[in-house]
Amino acid sequence: MANAFNAAMSQRKGLEDRCEVLVKPIPKSANNMESKDNMRKISILSAYQKLYEQAVTSAVEKHILDNDQDDPYNYGGKREVSTVTAICDLMYEVIEKLSREPDCPVIVISLDLKAFFDSV
Repeated sequence: MANAFNAAMSQRKGLEDRCEVLVKPIPKSANNMESKDNMRKISILSAYQKLYEQAVTSAVEKHILDNDQDDPYNYGGKREVSTVTAICDLMYEVIEKLSREPDCPVIVISLDLKAFFDSV
């Protein structure tokens, strides 16, 4: 399959018929079934599309790491990182700061981009 994918990519042929994507909206909760903001967009991809997605993801990750562009405080879109990791790291930083300066206020600013991967 990898050889067929590489051949198709190098010739730029054969992918048109494999590029159809089935997107099935799944409600996040039963409370608001009519709102589009309440829907998860689940994409059903072909094997070729999954290979392409993995190749692009790997290339972007490699570029970020090779060019020292990785931000240790960015938790979105990374492998082996989750919201739990972010919360644990935040708690560690707060506890560390308070242990050094108990009377110092700790201010946390957090940014959550709603539907971030919908725009990629």
